[in-house]
Amino acid sequence: PAPMSSEEIELEVNALLIGAGCILLTLSGATAAYVSRSWIQSSFIYILLGAGCGGVLRALYGAGAQQQLASGLAFSDDFFFKVLLPLVVLDCGLNLKRENVDFYPNAMPIMLFTVFGTLVSGLAIGFGMWGIGAGMVGAGYTPLNGTLSFDDMFDSLKFGALISPTDPVAILSVLGSMGPLKDEQLYSIIFGESVLNDAIAIVMFQVFDTFTDTPGAAWLKLLKAAGSIVGIILGSTLLGVALGLLSARLTRWWVVSESSAHFEVAAVFFTCYVAYLLGDLLRLSGIFTLFACTLACSQYTMTNISPSAATTTDTGFKTVAWLAE
Repeated sequence: PAPMSSEEIELEVNALLIGAGCILLTLSGATAAYVSRSWIQSSFIYILLGAGCGGVLRALYGAGAQQQLASGLAFSDDFFFKVLLPLVVLDCGLNLKRENVDFYPNAMPIMLFTVFGTLVSGLAIGFGMWGIGAGMVGAGYTPLNGTLSFDDMFDSLKFGALISPTDPVAILSVLGSMGPLKDEQLYSIIFGESVLNDAIAIVMFQVFDTFTDTPGAAWLKLLKAAGSIVGIILGSTLLGVALGLLSARLTRWWVVSESSAHFEVAAVFFTCYVAYLLGDLLRLSGIFTLFACTLACSQYTMTNISPSAATTTDTGFKTVAWLAE
Protein backbone atom coordinates (compact mmCIF):
# COMPACT_ATOMS: atom_id res chain seq x y z
CA PRO A 1 0.00 0.00 0.00
CA ALA A 2 1.02 3.58 -0.63
CA PRO A 3 2.55 5.40 2.33
CA MET A 4 0.19 7.64 4.28
CA SER A 5 0.63 11.38 4.25
CA SER A 6 1.15 13.32 7.47
CA GLU A 7 -2.43 14.64 7.28
CA GLU A 8 -3.81 11.11 6.96
CA ILE A 9 -1.68 9.89 9.84
CA GLU A 10 -2.87 12.79 12.01
CA LEU A 11 -6.50 12.02 11.10
CA GLU A 12 -6.09 8.34 11.98
CA VAL A 13 -4.36 9.14 15.26
CA ASN A 14 -7.08 11.63 16.21
CA ALA A 15 -9.78 9.07 15.40
CA LEU A 16 -7.94 6.48 17.50
CA LEU A 17 -7.67 8.90 20.43
CA ILE A 18 -11.37 9.74 20.17
CA GLY A 19 -12.23 6.04 20.17
CA ALA A 20 -10.01 5.41 23.18
CA GLY A 21 -11.57 8.38 24.96
CA CYS A 22 -15.07 7.03 24.28
CA ILE A 23 -14.05 3.65 25.70
CA LEU A 24 -12.65 5.37 28.79
CA LEU A 25 -15.86 7.38 29.21
CA THR A 26 -17.97 4.24 28.85
CA LEU A 27 -15.96 2.37 31.46
CA SER A 28 -16.07 5.42 33.73
CA GLY A 29 -19.82 5.69 33.28
CA ALA A 30 -20.35 2.03 34.12
CA THR A 31 -18.07 2.36 37.15
CA ALA A 32 -19.85 5.51 38.29
CA ALA A 33 -23.25 3.85 37.94
CA TYR A 34 -22.04 0.93 40.07
CA VAL A 35 -20.12 2.90 42.68
CA SER A 36 -22.85 5.53 43.13
CA ARG A 37 -25.09 2.87 44.61
CA SER A 38 -22.86 2.58 47.62
CA TRP A 39 -20.82 5.48 49.01
CA ILE A 40 -20.06 8.05 46.29
CA GLN A 41 -22.08 9.95 43.70
CA SER A 42 -21.48 9.42 39.99
CA SER A 43 -20.96 13.15 39.39
CA PHE A 44 -17.86 13.02 41.61
CA ILE A 45 -16.42 10.23 39.43
CA TYR A 46 -16.78 12.45 36.37
CA ILE A 47 -15.15 15.35 38.20
CA LEU A 48 -12.18 13.15 39.03
CA LEU A 49 -11.98 11.99 35.40
CA GLY A 50 -11.99 15.58 34.14
CA ALA A 51 -9.37 16.64 36.67
CA GLY A 52 -7.21 13.67 35.65
CA CYS A 53 -7.43 14.61 31.96
CA GLY A 54 -6.55 18.20 32.84
CA GLY A 55 -3.56 17.00 34.85
CA VAL A 56 -2.29 14.92 31.92
CA LEU A 57 -2.59 17.90 29.56
CA ARG A 58 -0.83 20.10 32.09
CA ALA A 59 2.01 17.59 32.36
CA LEU A 60 2.33 17.32 28.56
CA TYR A 61 2.08 21.00 27.60
CA GLY A 62 2.96 22.84 30.79
CA ALA A 63 1.79 26.44 31.02
CA GLY A 64 0.50 26.29 27.42
CA ALA A 65 -2.00 23.52 28.18
CA GLN A 66 -4.98 25.86 28.09
CA GLN A 67 -4.00 27.36 24.73
CA GLN A 68 -3.27 23.91 23.30
CA LEU A 69 -6.64 22.63 24.48
CA ALA A 70 -8.47 25.64 23.06
CA SER A 71 -6.79 25.28 19.65
CA GLY A 72 -7.26 21.53 19.41
CA LEU A 73 -10.83 21.17 20.71
CA ALA A 74 -13.14 23.55 18.89
CA PHE A 75 -16.75 23.11 20.00
CA SER A 76 -19.51 24.37 17.73
CA ASP A 77 -22.67 25.74 19.30
CA ASP A 78 -24.57 24.67 16.16
CA PHE A 79 -23.40 21.09 16.71
CA PHE A 80 -24.58 21.30 20.30
CA PHE A 81 -28.01 22.76 19.56
CA LYS A 82 -28.73 20.80 16.37
CA VAL A 83 -27.31 17.38 17.28
CA LEU A 84 -26.40 16.78 20.92
CA LEU A 85 -29.18 18.61 22.77
CA PRO A 86 -32.12 17.13 20.78
CA LEU A 87 -30.88 13.60 21.45
CA VAL A 88 -30.81 14.16 25.21
CA VAL A 89 -34.25 15.83 25.33
CA LEU A 90 -35.68 13.15 23.03
CA ASP A 91 -34.75 10.37 25.41
CA CYS A 92 -35.94 12.30 28.47
CA GLY A 93 -39.39 12.89 27.02
CA LEU A 94 -39.95 9.47 25.50
CA ASN A 95 -38.75 7.46 28.46
CA LEU A 96 -40.11 9.28 31.48
CA LYS A 97 -41.96 6.11 32.42
CA ARG A 98 -38.67 4.24 32.55
CA GLU A 99 -37.50 6.76 35.15
CA ASN A 100 -40.71 6.12 37.14
CA VAL A 101 -41.88 9.67 36.49
CA ASP A 102 -45.66 10.06 36.50
CA PHE A 103 -45.82 13.23 34.43
CA TYR A 104 -49.47 13.67 33.49
CA PRO A 105 -51.03 13.55 37.00
CA ASN A 106 -48.32 15.97 38.18
CA ALA A 107 -48.27 18.17 35.08
CA MET A 108 -49.65 21.24 36.85
CA PRO A 109 -47.10 21.41 39.73
CA ILE A 110 -44.28 20.49 37.32
CA MET A 111 -45.20 23.32 34.95
CA LEU A 112 -45.65 25.76 37.84
CA PHE A 113 -42.19 25.01 39.19
CA THR A 114 -40.70 24.94 35.69
CA VAL A 115 -42.22 28.09 34.20
CA PHE A 116 -43.02 30.38 37.11
CA GLY A 117 -40.28 29.05 39.37
CA THR A 118 -37.56 29.64 36.78
CA LEU A 119 -39.04 33.01 35.79
CA VAL A 120 -39.21 34.23 39.40
CA SER A 121 -35.69 32.96 40.11
CA GLY A 122 -34.26 34.52 36.96
CA LEU A 123 -35.98 37.86 37.50
CA ALA A 124 -34.99 38.00 41.17
CA ILE A 125 -31.33 37.29 40.39
CA GLY A 126 -31.34 39.61 37.37
CA PHE A 127 -32.86 42.60 39.16
CA GLY A 128 -30.62 41.95 42.16
CA MET A 129 -27.52 42.02 39.95
CA TRP A 130 -28.86 45.11 38.19
CA GLY A 131 -29.11 46.94 41.51
CA ILE A 132 -25.63 45.81 42.54
CA GLY A 133 -24.20 46.69 39.12
CA ALA A 134 -25.70 50.15 39.14
CA GLY A 135 -24.16 50.77 42.55
CA MET A 136 -20.76 49.51 41.39
CA VAL A 137 -20.80 51.74 38.31
CA GLY A 138 -21.81 54.65 40.50
CA ALA A 139 -18.77 53.89 42.66
CA GLY A 140 -16.47 54.10 39.62
CA TYR A 141 -16.25 50.44 38.54
CA THR A 142 -15.82 49.91 34.78
CA PRO A 143 -16.79 46.49 33.27
CA LEU A 144 -14.19 44.69 31.17
CA ASN A 145 -14.65 44.65 27.39
CA GLY A 146 -16.79 41.75 26.18
CA THR A 147 -18.36 41.08 29.59
CA LEU A 148 -21.88 41.64 30.83
CA SER A 149 -22.59 45.15 32.04
CA PHE A 150 -24.69 44.75 35.17
CA ASP A 151 -25.72 48.40 35.10
CA ASP A 152 -27.83 47.44 32.05
CA MET A 153 -31.15 45.83 33.01
CA PHE A 154 -31.33 43.29 30.20
CA ASP A 155 -27.70 42.26 30.58
CA SER A 156 -28.46 41.56 34.23
CA LEU A 157 -31.61 39.64 33.31
CA LYS A 158 -29.62 37.53 30.84
CA PHE A 159 -27.28 36.59 33.66
CA GLY A 160 -30.29 35.76 35.83
CA ALA A 161 -31.64 33.51 33.07
CA LEU A 162 -28.31 31.69 32.83
CA ILE A 163 -27.98 31.10 36.57
CA SER A 164 -31.61 30.38 37.47
CA PRO A 165 -32.10 26.77 36.25
CA THR A 166 -30.93 24.14 38.71
CA ASP A 167 -29.91 20.55 38.11
CA PRO A 168 -31.57 18.35 40.75
CA VAL A 169 -29.73 15.19 39.74
CA ALA A 170 -27.51 15.43 42.82
CA ILE A 171 -30.58 15.95 45.02
CA LEU A 172 -32.26 12.85 43.63
CA SER A 173 -29.02 10.88 44.02
CA VAL A 174 -28.67 11.89 47.65
CA LEU A 175 -32.31 11.13 48.39
CA GLY A 176 -31.99 7.77 46.64
CA SER A 177 -28.78 6.86 48.48
CA MET A 178 -30.61 7.15 51.79
CA GLY A 179 -33.05 4.47 50.69
CA PRO A 180 -35.94 4.09 48.26
CA LEU A 181 -37.69 7.39 47.69
CA LYS A 182 -41.19 6.61 48.91
CA ASP A 183 -42.79 9.89 47.85
CA GLU A 184 -43.32 9.18 44.15
CA GLN A 185 -45.01 12.52 43.57
CA LEU A 186 -42.01 14.41 44.92
CA TYR A 187 -39.67 12.41 42.68
CA SER A 188 -41.87 13.04 39.63
CA ILE A 189 -42.04 16.78 40.28
CA ILE A 190 -38.28 17.16 40.81
CA PHE A 191 -37.35 15.04 37.80
CA GLY A 192 -39.98 16.59 35.52
CA GLU A 193 -38.95 20.10 36.47
CA SER A 194 -35.30 19.31 35.80
CA VAL A 195 -36.06 18.33 32.22
CA LEU A 196 -37.77 21.61 31.36
CA ASN A 197 -36.11 24.37 33.39
CA ASP A 198 -33.15 24.58 31.00
CA ALA A 199 -35.57 25.11 28.11
CA ILE A 200 -37.23 27.98 29.98
CA ALA A 201 -33.83 29.50 30.74
CA ILE A 202 -32.80 29.37 27.06
CA VAL A 203 -36.07 31.03 26.02
CA MET A 204 -35.59 33.73 28.66
CA PHE A 205 -32.01 34.40 27.58
CA GLN A 206 -32.91 34.63 23.88
CA VAL A 207 -35.84 36.97 24.53
CA PHE A 208 -33.83 39.23 26.86
CA ASP A 209 -30.99 39.28 24.33
CA THR A 210 -33.42 40.38 21.63
CA PHE A 211 -34.59 43.34 23.71
CA THR A 212 -31.11 44.40 24.89
CA ASP A 213 -30.46 46.95 22.16
CA THR A 214 -34.10 47.70 21.29
CA PRO A 215 -35.03 51.35 21.79
CA GLY A 216 -37.87 52.22 24.12
CA ALA A 217 -38.80 52.47 27.77
CA ALA A 218 -37.33 49.72 29.95
CA TRP A 219 -40.64 48.79 31.60
CA LEU A 220 -42.38 48.55 28.22
CA LYS A 221 -39.64 46.32 26.84
CA LEU A 222 -39.89 44.16 29.95
CA LEU A 223 -43.64 43.69 29.44
CA LYS A 224 -43.07 42.78 25.79
CA ALA A 225 -40.37 40.31 26.83
CA ALA A 226 -42.72 38.65 29.34
CA GLY A 227 -45.42 38.37 26.69
CA SER A 228 -42.93 36.89 24.23
CA ILE A 229 -41.82 34.26 26.76
CA VAL A 230 -45.40 33.18 27.48
CA GLY A 231 -46.28 33.14 23.78
CA ILE A 232 -43.23 31.06 22.86
CA ILE A 233 -43.96 28.49 25.58
CA LEU A 234 -47.64 28.13 24.63
CA GLY A 235 -46.93 28.03 20.90
CA SER A 236 -44.16 25.48 21.29
CA THR A 237 -46.33 23.25 23.47
CA LEU A 238 -49.26 23.29 21.04
CA LEU A 239 -47.02 22.63 18.04
CA GLY A 240 -45.23 19.73 19.73
CA VAL A 241 -48.46 18.08 20.90
CA ALA A 242 -49.99 18.45 17.41
CA LEU A 243 -47.01 16.74 15.76
CA GLY A 244 -46.98 14.00 18.39
CA LEU A 245 -50.69 13.30 17.83
CA LEU A 246 -50.08 13.27 14.07
CA SER A 247 -47.37 10.67 14.59
CA ALA A 248 -49.75 8.59 16.71
CA ARG A 249 -52.42 8.70 14.02
CA LEU A 250 -49.98 7.68 11.28
CA THR A 251 -48.57 4.74 13.25
CA ARG A 252 -52.11 3.59 14.00
CA TRP A 253 -52.90 3.33 10.30
CA TRP A 254 -49.88 1.46 9.01
CA VAL A 255 -49.05 -2.22 9.48
CA VAL A 256 -45.37 -3.14 9.98
CA SER A 257 -44.02 -6.60 10.67
CA GLU A 258 -41.58 -7.40 13.47
CA SER A 259 -38.78 -7.77 10.91
CA SER A 260 -39.35 -4.18 9.74
CA ALA A 261 -39.53 -2.57 13.16
CA HIS A 262 -36.64 -0.27 12.27
CA PHE A 263 -39.06 1.75 10.12
CA GLU A 264 -41.14 2.46 13.21
CA VAL A 265 -38.08 3.51 15.21
CA ALA A 266 -37.00 5.82 12.39
CA ALA A 267 -40.51 7.30 12.15
CA VAL A 268 -40.57 8.13 15.86
CA PHE A 269 -37.09 9.62 15.75
CA PHE A 270 -37.60 11.82 12.69
CA THR A 271 -41.03 13.01 13.83
CA CYS A 272 -39.51 14.29 17.07
CA TYR A 273 -36.45 15.73 15.35
CA VAL A 274 -38.59 17.57 12.78
CA ALA A 275 -40.62 18.97 15.68
CA TYR A 276 -37.41 20.38 17.16
CA LEU A 277 -36.27 21.94 13.88
CA LEU A 278 -39.73 23.30 13.06
CA GLY A 279 -39.98 24.91 16.49
CA ASP A 280 -36.69 26.72 15.91
CA LEU A 281 -37.68 27.68 12.35
CA LEU A 282 -40.90 29.30 13.57
CA ARG A 283 -38.94 31.26 16.21
CA LEU A 284 -40.44 29.19 19.00
CA SER A 285 -38.55 27.00 21.45
CA GLY A 286 -37.25 23.89 19.72
CA ILE A 287 -36.59 22.22 23.07
CA PHE A 288 -40.12 22.83 24.34
CA THR A 289 -41.62 21.72 21.02
CA LEU A 290 -39.53 18.55 21.08
CA PHE A 291 -40.42 17.74 24.67
CA ALA A 292 -44.15 18.26 24.08
CA CYS A 293 -43.92 16.04 20.99
CA THR A 294 -42.11 13.28 22.89
CA LEU A 295 -44.71 13.38 25.66
CA ALA A 296 -47.49 12.88 23.12
CA CYS A 297 -45.50 10.13 21.39
CA SER A 298 -44.78 8.32 24.66
CA GLN A 299 -48.48 8.36 25.57
CA TYR A 300 -49.95 7.41 22.18
CA THR A 301 -47.39 6.56 19.48
CA MET A 302 -45.44 4.08 21.61
CA THR A 303 -48.61 2.03 22.18
CA ASN A 304 -49.11 1.67 18.41
CA ILE A 305 -45.68 0.37 17.43
CA SER A 306 -44.52 -3.24 17.72
CA PRO A 307 -42.91 -4.57 20.93
CA SER A 308 -39.51 -4.96 19.26
CA ALA A 309 -39.63 -1.37 18.01
CA ALA A 310 -40.61 -0.16 21.48
CA THR A 311 -37.69 -2.05 23.05
CA THR A 312 -35.25 -0.70 20.45
CA THR A 313 -36.54 2.83 20.99
CA ASP A 314 -36.11 2.55 24.74
CA THR A 315 -32.59 1.09 24.74
CA GLY A 316 -31.32 2.74 21.56
CA PHE A 317 -32.41 6.27 22.40
CA LYS A 318 -31.06 5.90 25.93
CA THR A 319 -27.66 4.83 24.56
CA VAL A 320 -27.51 7.64 22.00
CA ALA A 321 -28.60 10.21 24.60
CA TRP A 322 -25.93 9.03 27.02
CA LEU A 323 -23.26 9.31 24.31
CA ALA A 324 -24.45 12.79 23.41
CA GLU A 325 -24.44 13.87 27.03
